[in-house]
Amino acid sequence: MTKSHLKRLSAPNTWKIDRKKRTFIIRPEPGSHKMNLSISLKSVLIQTGKAVTLREVTYMLHNHQILVDSRKRSSPAFPVGLFDIVSMPEINEAYTIVVNTLGKLTIKKLNNPKSDVKLIKIKSKRKIKGNKIQIETICGRNVLADEKEAKNYKTGDSLMIKLPEQKILDHKKFEKGATVYLTAGSHVGLISKVKSIDGNVLICSNGKQEIETKTKFAFVIVDEVEKLLKTEDK
Repeated sequence: MTKSHLKRLSAPNTWKIDRKKRTFIIRPEPGSHKMNLSISLKSVLIQTGKAVTLREVTYMLHNHQILVDSRKRSSPAFPVGLFDIVSMPEINEAYTIVVNTLGKLTIKKLNNPKSDVKLIKIKSKRKIKGNKIQIETICGRNVLADEKEAKNYKTGDSLMIKLPEQKILDHKKFEKGATVYLTAGSHVGLISKVKSIDGNVLICSNGKQEIETKTKFAFVIVDEVEKLLKTEDK
């Protein structure tokens, strides 16, 4: 049985927490994100100053609308990961999760509190019944597309989808010249331009230096996301 808490000293290095202030911290529920790439909804509410204690968090989740990717959530341990959108319509605010240059999961406030679009990265594709293609993403989300449309989508590409119906609005290819955000590795958090892709090796440049990293660390982004990433961390 999975424990609901874990010791702060044993928490993933990606978590931006004070490890000596208290002994335990809530463990995100198993879900679409790996534990090192997600934080609990409780942590989001506390880090954004909307609550201080677990009791306050629980009250908010049961008595107010707290949405994750446009769906109401009531569990303090619900996992919130990369580019997930936490919306608080009653106070007209919304936040998302990114990884900074220190490799820490960081909360960013969105300029558009009613944002209902999300950037996702394709992990794989597979054919299912009805001549449909199921697009599987790194965040655990599955998106359906018809066979003809899905031919344009490749592993490593990014899609902008509308929430909650998951309608595909835009497609960004993982190719030479694409703008990528590095979500892991020694260059985590950097935004760069792809120069070449050779198997699992990616060469890119951020204008100051040429970077060699793994292709799996690259997340193709759109202009709107690039601007968000360049704003100051909360």
